[in-house]
Amino acid sequence: MLAFVTLSVFQSCSSDLEVPFENDPSMTVTPSGAGNEDYFPMDDGASALSNDPAEALRQLVVNIKPERALSKGDLIITDEQFAEIKAFVDENLRRDNETDTYKAIFGWLVSNLQYAHGSTVAYLDPYDVFKRRTCVCQGYANLLKTMLLTQNIPAFGANGWLGNIGAHAWNYTYVDDEWIVSDATNNQWFFMKDVSKYRNQLIPFSTEISLFEDDRFTYDFQERQLNVSEVKYADEAHLTIPFSVGGYKITSFCPAKPVPENFKQLYLGKNILTFGASLNFFSECTNSIEEVFIDSANPELSTYKGVVYGRYQQAPYYIPAGMKRVELRLLEKVEKNTIYNLPYVEEIVFAEGTKYLEAYAIENCPRLKRVYVPETVTVIEENAIYRCPSDVEIVRGITGIHNVQM
Repeated sequence: MLAFVTLSVFQSCSSDLEVPFENDPSMTVTPSGAGNEDYFPMDDGASALSNDPAEALRQLVVNIKPERALSKGDLIITDEQFAEIKAFVDENLRRDNETDTYKAIFGWLVSNLQYAHGSTVAYLDPYDVFKRRTCVCQGYANLLKTMLLTQNIPAFGANGWLGNIGAHAWNYTYVDDEWIVSDATNNQWFFMKDVSKYRNQLIPFSTEISLFEDDRFTYDFQERQLNVSEVKYADEAHLTIPFSVGGYKITSFCPAKPVPENFKQLYLGKNILTFGASLNFFSECTNSIEEVFIDSANPELSTYKGVVYGRYQQAPYYIPAGMKRVELRLLEKVEKNTIYNLPYVEEIVFAEGTKYLEAYAIENCPRLKRVYVPETVTVIEENAIYRCPSDVEIVRGITGIHNVQM
């Protein structure tokens, strides 16, 4: 659907667009500044995780409470199905100690499950795998975890890569006070401390459970980063993401569920380097945020008027979903989906020096009212403003719009 726009000329539009309407106090912009320095997290001297993913996850796992891995987590299984598997393990695989029980369960999976090649149905849920006996790596990992949990042996799943072959799933298990890296699919297991023996084979990308938890946050390992995965509550109008947990720097803020809606400002220290691979998902989980402030010492991210940028990138990295007015720094060519899916934005301001608005530069902003473009803009492609209200105004300066091509 094409967004038909109304072109208007306002005589009081300033050249730098800092205060577009001198005659309309409601439109006056107050620069957001750098925020309150007291709200940034303190550098507590925590160590950075290793750049080797296997070693990084080991560094974290040795510091968690093993009982965190007694949760079923994301396993899809009923209580009745779990009880049936437990009865089978109790009768056939349980031994006098954890180590022998672990070996018996691991050996049973290796001997009785078949990898699903070609058109063979690959089951994933643990009960289906238990009954059907054909699966891929995720099925092996799910059933191994389930069988171990029936014996109160902690276990959790990891996802990542099998060498340079492809995506893979396996387990970390806690047996007789020792963490073991368990790959039932390929009939191999290693003591976690012996990283050199598996670091090039089992390369973790994420864990399926949270590793740490406190009163306000939970933390996991995502995209090879120590990540804040949940914000439990925010009792003020601002939220500060911590600097560290478990003795290591937190480097990612990618919540897996929506954050509390009462805070509007997000403060990030020099430690946070990423919001995760899916910024659309991040926006959905943080749609109350109106403004982001980032420590000026952050090596990867910076902010301008509440919008987040990569330190060495001109295009915005993240525009807070709760923003009502978006002001971008200079971006000569505004490309497709630069401004996308902002449910509350009413006004967008492009900086002096902007020249070109590509098709779909602004998309799916249902409350958008005005777009301010400087006189340097010479081309606005068809559908540059797409899936927005039909009466959006493009506001130009005193010289009019004679040099704009539509």
